[in-house]
Amino acid sequence: MSLTLNPILMLLVFAIFMALIFLLNSWLYRPILELMQKRERLLSEDSSTLVEIRFEIDKIKSQTDRVLHEAREQASKIKEEATKEAQHDYNERFSRAKAEIENRFFILQKEIEEDQIKIYDELKAKTPLFSKAIKQKFHSLGEGE
Repeated sequence: MSLTLNPILMLLVFAIFMALIFLLNSWLYRPILELMQKRERLLSEDSSTLVEIRFEIDKIKSQTDRVLHEAREQASKIKEEATKEAQHDYNERFSRAKAEIENRFFILQKEIEEDQIKIYDELKAKTPLFSKAIKQKFHSLGEGE
């Protein structure tokens, strides 16, 4: 066997090689490259969507924080107002009760003074009787000796 270059065989191998490259390019490499490009495009879209979603999440979180802060402030104001109102109501009731007790005290003091005057007048009216009874008692004691 001799090693000689056969130009027809070389041309045939070259043609088959070119056909194989053409077929591999059209059936395998292009679909794979298109698939990879599509995948890259989807990844970049997903990445941008993810950034948008994170932005929305941050926005919603800040809104939630703001609403919670406002709600806490309103709750604090409502609590403060309710406390002031309750304190005012308590003070008002206390003042009314105090005034009523003072009024009752004044009335009872007047009644006691009137009763004292009546008792004094009764005692004054009965003083001659007491005097007479005491004199009789002393007189009866003096006779017994």
